[in-house]
Amino acid sequence: MDLPRPARRAEYAEALDFIDRVFRPCQPGRFILAGNYPHAYRPEYAGRILLQRDRGAIAGCLAVHPLILRLEEARLKAGGIGAVGTDPARRGEGVMGRLLEAATMQMKRAGCPLSILWGDRRRYGWFGWERGGVRNTFTLTSRQLGAPTPAERRLRLEPFVPGPALCRRLRDLDLEHPYGVERPLRDIAPLFRRVGKQTLICREGGRLAYLVLQREGRQRRGQYEALDEAGGDPELIQSMLRLLLARMDLERLPASAGPNPKQVQALLPASSHWSRDSACMIKILDLQLLLDHLGPLLCRRASAAGVRGRFVLCSPSHRGTLDLGAGRQQRLELSEEALVGLLFGLHPLAECREGSPGLAALGRILPLPLYVPALNYI
Repeated sequence: MDLPRPARRAEYAEALDFIDRVFRPCQPGRFILAGNYPHAYRPEYAGRILLQRDRGAIAGCLAVHPLILRLEEARLKAGGIGAVGTDPARRGEGVMGRLLEAATMQMKRAGCPLSILWGDRRRYGWFGWERGGVRNTFTLTSRQLGAPTPAERRLRLEPFVPGPALCRRLRDLDLEHPYGVERPLRDIAPLFRRVGKQTLICREGGRLAYLVLQREGRQRRGQYEALDEAGGDPELIQSMLRLLLARMDLERLPASAGPNPKQVQALLPASSHWSRDSACMIKILDLQLLLDHLGPLLCRRASAAGVRGRFVLCSPSHRGTLDLGAGRQQRLELSEEALVGLLFGLHPLAECREGSPGLAALGRILPLPLYVPALNYI
């Protein structure tokens, strides 16, 4: 069996056909992945796909997409993994493990301190990915929102039609959020026009808001199934939701959002209840590089919380030092899972472990609410 390697551009169609055969065996040749994720799968990005061949035939593949994660003033370069697939006839032969190992080495060489993927923890936990990140899920209801006013009934909800000015506006609105993924201008149009989704735009005076909705059964026609993202003016978002639920005769609509104040401000008052869960799986690739990138942010948080000292974080695969100013040095021995939980979990690790002054101190500034919007899934 050959070693995993990046696909060549001439292999792009073959790779996508293989992915369709693995994930949609009854629908070959439709390039479903490229249709659902047009910002990530294009012929010019063929080199992001790792292939492993055996006697010329593809035995397995995965894709590694570059992501820039925004956490307040910090920016983290990450490798986002998608399209992990093995030929059904080759499962159990270690193909996926070899591909994930090759992807890990590739991301380290590219200077990524961490990696993100979406999938089953029982499967990917063996390879070092652990649950992390934050996602809010709101249940929007017509009762909580109320009926649209006469002025709101006159609002125009326009389907998204990409143009340079509108794409720049949508990108700038996203940049106002402290947590998320950087969206290059070239990706705005494909992100907001994905298969199975509809983006609605509303302009009122100088205000603008948008909703990105899932269609039932991932079709362009039919009932709305969920709200993947809302952005822009919070009051105008609520007006759009009131009008939309009334027009579609919907009593409730689930909605996803990050830990961003403007998003929560727009959706929480319209919700009958809400929950928070982990949004993805995270693998730390280079702990010291990660701490270096997060250093200014954590030092600012530590100064505000009165936390000082040097914290040496150790796990079976990593060692890194977080310097928060003059003070005692403390060494913390953590499992890989606990390390991800400390930095990017749902709850401060000190809530799960008693008797550790170091964890108690770090629990005043950690975890960080890492957030990957549903629109950026790959």
